[in-house]
Amino acid sequence: MKMRSVSAACVLAACAGSVFGQITVDGQLTAPEASSYGALKFVQTVPTGFGDNIAVTGCNNSNVGSPAAVTTGVEISIPLADIGSPTGAIRIMAFINDGGHGFVSNQVLPSLPAGFGNLGEPRALDFTTITGNQFATAGTGASSPVIDGTLDSGVYGSALAVQGNRTGFDDDTDTAIDTATGSELDVLYATVANGALNIFIGGNMKSDFTKLELFIDSSEGGVSQLIEGATYADVDFGGLQRLQGFAADGPGLKFDAGFTPEYYMTFGCGGAPVTHYPNLTVIEGGASPGYLGNATTGSGSGVLSGGNNPNGVQVALNNANVDGVPAICPPSQGNRDLATGSEIDGLYAALDTANGYLYVLMTGNLQSNYNKLDFFFDVNGATEGANVMLNTNPDIDFNGLNAMSGLTFDAGFTADYWIALGNGNQGTQMFANASVLRANGAARNFVGNPLDYGAYNGGTKSAGNDPINFDGVRADVQDGFTANIFCETAPRTCGLPYLSGGVSPNPTPDLIQITLDNRNTAGVTSTVASSSAAAAVTTGIEMRLSLSELGWDGTSDIKIAGFVNAGGHNFLSNQVIGGLPVGTTNLGSPASVNFANIDGDQFVTVSAGSPACSWQSDNCFADYTNDGGIDGDDVIGFFADWDSANVCADVDGSGGVDGDDVISFFSAWDTAGSGFPGC
Repeated sequence: MKMRSVSAACVLAACAGSVFGQITVDGQLTAPEASSYGALKFVQTVPTGFGDNIAVTGCNNSNVGSPAAVTTGVEISIPLADIGSPTGAIRIMAFINDGGHGFVSNQVLPSLPAGFGNLGEPRALDFTTITGNQFATAGTGASSPVIDGTLDSGVYGSALAVQGNRTGFDDDTDTAIDTATGSELDVLYATVANGALNIFIGGNMKSDFTKLELFIDSSEGGVSQLIEGATYADVDFGGLQRLQGFAADGPGLKFDAGFTPEYYMTFGCGGAPVTHYPNLTVIEGGASPGYLGNATTGSGSGVLSGGNNPNGVQVALNNANVDGVPAICPPSQGNRDLATGSEIDGLYAALDTANGYLYVLMTGNLQSNYNKLDFFFDVNGATEGANVMLNTNPDIDFNGLNAMSGLTFDAGFTADYWIALGNGNQGTQMFANASVLRANGAARNFVGNPLDYGAYNGGTKSAGNDPINFDGVRADVQDGFTANIFCETAPRTCGLPYLSGGVSPNPTPDLIQITLDNRNTAGVTSTVASSSAAAAVTTGIEMRLSLSELGWDGTSDIKIAGFVNAGGHNFLSNQVIGGLPVGTTNLGSPASVNFANIDGDQFVTVSAGSPACSWQSDNCFADYTNDGGIDGDDVIGFFADWDSANVCADVDGSGGVDGDDVISFFSAWDTAGSGFPGC
């Protein structure tokens, strides 16, 4: 046996000779790749309902608007008894963080120096290295404000801080008092009066559970840094834990010299009706309320209900502001990272059976606001997979996969596999998720816990996540008792076969590669859909997917469906692979969408042609040449492919050509195929 020659042949097959070797997963259709991809599978004819990516001119990042004039936003009253009954100075700081407390914006009060972009990973954030003090000292007053989210004139005194940066977390363009499309901290007031610390922060909180982080230093002691290994209070699903030092992420959030907070408040708003859920805790142990309760955003009342709030902390939020600081200027021309809208202009696909890959290039854009592009693959005809999405799939992307339950595909389309892509933070971050799909939901053990993995990968592009290669290290053990299991490599082959209860010690990377080039500013617009303009777009989302990871049966045509979706996978746009009838607006809730009732096919087909491998005609790999007999010709045929690492020699379906395939082949060949499928 030629085990050493397989490795060499593998390298040759991957790096030279194959026309598909000319496809680079970079989000661009180049001239050499065009012959491999062939013609477009479909061209968009519907204007986008999720915003057009346009080239912007005349924007100046030094123009920060009128943040000092903002009079609506977050208003808080904290009885002094809840922060240690201080008698001296009280210092505070605030910043906007993402919904998982894992990515800090540039909206900090007191403000960062002018020109700052988003700060990113909180565990690596050190305020001592940033010019100025990012904390302020509360004043004193004689009267108490009404806690309703509106600034009380003459009660707070002068502003303690004014924002100096356009927001990196989107600008609010929605005048509603409850919802907001962006987050900004414009101006800070704080005063101590009548036994309470009262705080007003003019601005907005995006109604997607983006977080406000507020730290209070009211006495001696406190923490100067949230260090790894320390024990901190757990509120809002590990908010402080996500800020403290951890492994390679960083040593932990470090505060300015002279600021050592003892107390932490955090909350976000969202849902229907929009509601905010404040938490207040002592950072390092001791008695504290924890979850304070909730209030309806925009109600004009800061009274909280449903939590532990013995002293009556009040928190009100009025999201009506549309002034203050605008958003950071987008690039004047198309930018590979950043897009201000989402559109699907067309789709190319190529099946490379010789090397075992499916290539897909969806031309268009994906807005840099963490909206999602959901792809579904039918690789086994109608024999497996889901025609109607269930809510029992793996819990992945904050249960976003199950948020699409009730969605019905076209007749004849049964989804076997799902991949989603999102990007944000001015396009500097990119994340992908993947899962196997089954007709009855995730495979589960006898106690109902899933045996299928939810897979995720990605992060900051500059940290090596472009393209996303699903090459991480996490691979949870299938112990049968864990409610959800996750991995950072491709989900089908992350663990050993799912009934084994084990996990692969060396999960295979690069079975999924996906990236995004957002530079397109042509194609369809928000009002016009020119098929010729859409067909001319050559950049977008590009993928290379292992056929064995997808679970392709080797004979069926591959069907691809997909659409642009909201960040929570819960609101479908009108940008759909395969296209919708002219005039169709955004589709809305997935549960209300039935593609079978919409004219045309909302999927495209990649023809498999003849079986990629001779033995796949009847699925009997013992009869490798498919000549009706199991003889020496099959041995010769098998080893010809095995020696060149041809994917056809992967008879055990492991995703690689190795010695296990030799064992599997001879097990079947020695017994003339007896007991093997198709023989």
